[in-house]
Amino acid sequence: MTAQRIVLHKEWLEADRALLAEEKAFARLRDKLLRRRRELWPAGPKIAVVPHWAMGTRPPVSGR
Repeated sequence: MTAQRIVLHKEWLEADRALLAEEKAFARLRDKLLRRRRELWPAGPKIAVVPHWAMGTRPPVSGR
């Protein structure tokens, strides 16, 4: 564990405001990432399932 530093209130306030700005930037980035995730799952675009063949028919032969 590192030793605690003793600083002036002004220095602490500047450091606190800088950290707050970083935290806000991180929160905005996290929100953007989560928004992109929500667009994909579950309410986002769906993947179409296209059957290549139906029951009772022969499956296609590759190379034709």
